[in-house]
Amino acid sequence: MNFIQALKYPIQGRGWFGPLLTLTLVQLIPIVGQLILIGYGLEAVRAIHAGQIDLPRLDWPRALVDGLRLVLVGFLYLIPIAAVVPMILTAGSGGGGSFIWVTIGLLIVLAALRGVVKRVPKLRLVITGVSGIGMVFLIGFNLSQLGELQSAMNPANLTLNGVSILLLSVLSIMVFVIFNGLLVAGARFAIEGRGLLEPTKTAQRMMRDRRQTGSLMLNIAAMTLLGIFVIALGLALFVLPGLFLTVVFSLALWQLVARYAAVNIVS
Repeated sequence: MNFIQALKYPIQGRGWFGPLLTLTLVQLIPIVGQLILIGYGLEAVRAIHAGQIDLPRLDWPRALVDGLRLVLVGFLYLIPIAAVVPMILTAGSGGGGSFIWVTIGLLIVLAALRGVVKRVPKLRLVITGVSGIGMVFLIGFNLSQLGELQSAMNPANLTLNGVSILLLSVLSIMVFVIFNGLLVAGARFAIEGRGLLEPTKTAQRMMRDRRQTGSLMLNIAAMTLLGIFVIALGLALFVLPGLFLTVVFSLALWQLVARYAAVNIVS
């Protein structure tokens, strides 16, 4: 896989200018335009998997639904991290410290219980009940501490210590890994019609060939960094060229994931 070759994908087939121009203009519509672009990426994955060189036809309703589906699943993936970030930010300032330690401790216990279920299936019902009670407690505890968290989140009170910076760094890496997993799950869904809500199975397939998975992540990282720089430059000069580059980089990213998924993910 090579991100330079992937960048050629959106403009190498016949009649590529029309779809790219349409998608560029659609990006002027807040939220809806971005969802359509994401959903069209899944359609591009299907076309690539079928051996089609040209860009696929834009099916507006399908692209919108697919894009919305993938974004909602992405939010589900990121909810635990989004919940932990405020706790880390406030732990260093003396407020919200109980949030992070109680939450992390309980999540570790729940993860351990999940491991027990795999080894002792007979305890599934009991452990499911205990896990449910634990999650209810965690939600109730956090709700009871909202006042403390809101006060501690005041920018004037924020103080990052070494532990907070380390944890934020770890979370940043986790977000990048989850982003890669979400893209691969999206490609699997586009090709197989399932997999968005099966992160464990997708992760297991990704781990079968760690070398290819590592190569994919490096290419996505390079593509993302280059894309952010070029798109920001384009948007700073002219809006439409910047949006056009956004579309090109988005489809190139999906090309990388589609090629990887065809070999390593799809059964």
